[in-house]
Amino acid sequence: MSCLSRLGLLLVATVVAAACGSPASTSSGSRPTTTVSVGLALQPPKLIFIGFYVARDEGFFARHHLNVQLAGFQDGVKSLKGVAGGSVDMGATSSDDVIAAVSQGGGFKAIWSYATPVDSIMLGSPSVKTPADLKGKTIAITDPGGFADSQARAVLVDAGIPASQVKFQSFPGRSAFVPALTTGKVDAAVFHVDDGLTAQRLDPSLNVVAKIWEDAPKWWYGAVTVRTDYAQQHRQVLEDFIQAMIEADRWMYSHKSEVVKLATRYTQEDQAVVDQSYDFLAAAHEWPVNDGLRQDMIEYTIQQEFDSHQIDRKPKWTDVVDKTYVDAVLSKIGRERSGY
Repeated sequence: MSCLSRLGLLLVATVVAAACGSPASTSSGSRPTTTVSVGLALQPPKLIFIGFYVARDEGFFARHHLNVQLAGFQDGVKSLKGVAGGSVDMGATSSDDVIAAVSQGGGFKAIWSYATPVDSIMLGSPSVKTPADLKGKTIAITDPGGFADSQARAVLVDAGIPASQVKFQSFPGRSAFVPALTTGKVDAAVFHVDDGLTAQRLDPSLNVVAKIWEDAPKWWYGAVTVRTDYAQQHRQVLEDFIQAMIEADRWMYSHKSEVVKLATRYTQEDQAVVDQSYDFLAAAHEWPVNDGLRQDMIEYTIQQEFDSHQIDRKPKWTDVVDKTYVDAVLSKIGRERSGY
């Protein structure tokens, strides 16, 4: 049974739909503005999520008649639960979460990717220098089956270490990982690039155990996930949302100073860390300028989830994603040659 199943995460197609996506205001002779809510997997956000804030603060959502409310959760599993329960219309989750939900028969689809590929790194205490040193150690995670858990288990699989030979310690949110590792409460944890840089600044004795972006370059990371019933009822809203996000992402690559300033405020991280993280993510083409939904990456990630026993059955990649919304957008605005 998968970790998400053990958690009792009942993400099924019969979720009662909330009254979401309703028009918020209308001016005479103009198209109404629609209010939609989006759950983010981390609060405060990491830099990898900053495209949502750019789209809101720089007016991209407003240009497409959207009033987008960003709701912060502590991890992707909780964000997806928000989608399931109808407290948010869409959820920015890791791919692991939507893959697990679909494998259990949940009525969800990923319609776009906000970040591709992964930017994650595993850091270890001074006694953990390589994945082999993880035997008998404690690894920090949030919800079982979530992103940190899945990434850690992928490192263990590559090292040939059974998960039974390590201890997983759950925390309420990923913000607890840095202090837990730097104070010795855990021996290793998976971080986004900016958290990893912050942890290493606080404790230079921490070791890079695995550069996951190098070890798993085809891992599909970020999924914008919706309930299938919501998607069927709000096609125009989803296309408007995706177009605003793509336009914001394209803008971000040529406006570093504005992005770093905005991100420093929202992430509450040191500006030097944000600046360095921006360079890393931009070089990796992290923020999709097209659909971000590559079949080979999605199938690779599904296989990794299956191999690490995070899911009990492998769904088809087309069971996980619905590209019709982003394809409609790209037919209007065109594809960029570089990037995902």
